Amino acid sequence: MAVLATLPGIRVTICLDGDILKEYSAQNTPVQHENPAAISHQESCTVTKFVEATTGEPFTINIAVNEPYEMTSPSLTFHVIADGQIIRKPLMMASAYKNLEWKRVVEGLPAQVNGPKSTVLPLTFSEIAYGDDIPKPSIGDHVETIGKVGEIVVKVYRANSTRKGSFTPSEFAQTDFDTTKYHTKAIVKNNQSHGISLGAPKLSKAVIAFASENLDGLDFPIAIYKFMYRSRAALKSLMVIPASPSPSPSPSPSPSPSTEPEPESESSLNASPPSTPSLPRLTSIEEFERQQKEDREIFMRLHRMRVTPNPTTVPSIETTTKIKPEPAIMPSPVIKSEKVATPKVKREREDASPTPAPKKKKLKVTTIIDLTEDDEESAIVVE
Repeated sequence: MAVLATLPGIRVTICLDGDILKEYSAQNTPVQHENPAAISHQESCTVTKFVEATTGEPFTINIAVNEPYEMTSPSLTFHVIADGQIIRKPLMMASAYKNLEWKRVVEGLPAQVNGPKSTVLPLTFSEIAYGDDIPKPSIGDHVETIGKVGEIVVKVYRANSTRKGSFTPSEFAQTDFDTTKYHTKAIVKNNQSHGISLGAPKLSKAVIAFASENLDGLDFPIAIYKFMYRSRAALKSLMVIPASPSPSPSPSPSPSPSTEPEPESESSLNASPPSTPSLPRLTSIEEFERQQKEDREIFMRLHRMRVTPNPTTVPSIETTTKIKPEPAIMPSPVIKSEKVATPKVKREREDASPTPAPKKKKLKVTTIIDLTEDDEESAIVVE
């Protein structure tokens, strides 16, 4: 139900077959007025809701005033407006609120006021027919007409003391939505789907008219309740209510056994590549230097003899490690020996000076990392 936080106790609802229509939150539309004070006031006392319209069903506008509302004027008047036109103006006098409870049901537009023979024209929702096959000269008139439909408003005013008066039924310019087709451009702006039509006359309670004056003027009501009615499809397109979920696709039949290879699983894709055969590793720097020295001596000896080496007679790397070193023909560079107890312990020369010796230039050694079964604990898997 539409309730203002600043005005508790006054409630306005739209009912269909006695049931209150579900309301959805909506933003207040901008106030069009030449007086900035009136604009500010109306924006502060307006509440707007969306409701769903059902084609051809009559509805009622229910007004209720209960505790904790406190009367601050001799009476209250309620201006009920549908599609921009006055329907009724119910009146609540202070004497009728002495039990802190008052309600009024607006069924429609009073047609005849004659005691027990009084009649009313019920309010119904009519669907708007629209299309693009409309003459262009009619588009402007359609935009003006449709711009006023789709909204029910109830304005509450404080009024002074009342006196009995004569009643004149309000005139309602009814739009024939059943036979008139409107251009699509007329409804696309606010996504209107329905308008209000008047039904066949039916008997109603007798109407007693009173005359009163508003204490604050027509531009300064104490509350404004707005209801924008739309079809369910329009509410979905406006994203007021969630769209219906699309049907889930039926499960595809399980594939029959085939001879095609199964796709590789993620675990197989992430598995490390097969390890390459390990190469012989050098145990120490001394062995590496010794092997280099032996190879150099063999090369120089063959060069001095001016004999082209036969590939079959040249010892391989694996066999050279087994040949005992022969006396060098040319003086080889002196290599300072350095005994290494363990890779992590450094030994200094006996004739080392107190000052730190310059760092040795390290030999560039290319090492191939082989992740074999012995190195599984050191392997890193990148996912």
